[in-house]
Amino acid sequence: MADPNAALTFKLDASGDLDFTATGMSTLSGLDAVVQNIKTACALFKGEWFWDLDAGVPYFEDILGQTYDQQTIITAFRRQILKVPYVLKVLDIESAFDAATRTLTVTFEVSTEFGDAQDEVTI
Repeated sequence: MADPNAALTFKLDASGDLDFTATGMSTLSGLDAVVQNIKTACALFKGEWFWDLDAGVPYFEDILGQTYDQQTIITAFRRQILKVPYVLKVLDIESAFDAATRTLTVTFEVSTEFGDAQDEVTI
């Protein structure tokens, strides 16, 4: 098992902003850090990060404004999740689209160097 401090990252609050405490910025390590990094990576639009225009989920190309195609969505998110450091394998991934609220929810279960985790991303 990897050193949990190897995956050290700044903690984000529920709105995606840096989480500050009375003593400074909060951090996450180990499995919690990897899960947060997965969720952050899945929120990144392809072409959004100027240092790597290929990084991110192809929302505009394959997802937004398209007919809901579960396989295309699962493939795009699986690729993005597997790029996150310390992720070894995607154990399960599912997507659901709510047409009434126009909400896409992707639920994932991963195996990492720190153990297994399950979470979801809502777009």
